[in-house]
Amino acid sequence: MGQKYLQNRIYELRTAHGLTQEQLADMIGISVTYLSQLERGDKRLNSTHIEAISKALGISPGQIFDKPAAVSVPAPDGHLPETLLHRQEMMRSMGARIAEMRLLRNYTTPEQAALGIMTPEKWAAMERGEAMPDAYDLPLITMRLGVTLAWLIRGVDSRPLGS
Repeated sequence: MGQKYLQNRIYELRTAHGLTQEQLADMIGISVTYLSQLERGDKRLNSTHIEAISKALGISPGQIFDKPAAVSVPAPDGHLPETLLHRQEMMRSMGARIAEMRLLRNYTTPEQAALGIMTPEKWAAMERGEAMPDAYDLPLITMRLGVTLAWLIRGVDSRPLGS
């Protein structure tokens, strides 16, 4: 996992928590300039930074390494931030479209896995809206289901191919 990924994750987690750079920098005891440099990649993250950031955000250090969809971050009032609510809705609607087309094409979840696209468990989680496909899976999914990428992700564009 690259340094750039970790820097992007710090930004994603900070904004998902609804925190400004000033707020997070104050919580972890560094300057705003230094936090900005960490997020841009001008400074390298180390284990001390990761530990301090995870403690300030109320997450485990391992969650910093998780893919974004795997982390659910409640706001201070217990509600999910708008960005996460939008992401969850997008996952649910994409999952419904994936399930719709798989059924329309008479494919089973194990058949999808047999093509090497992903495990049956991940495919099922996607259909339930609990997981997002990886970027490299999207072209395979669209080809297999005969849909455009725009339709799969946003439900726009022409109807799926061949329907």
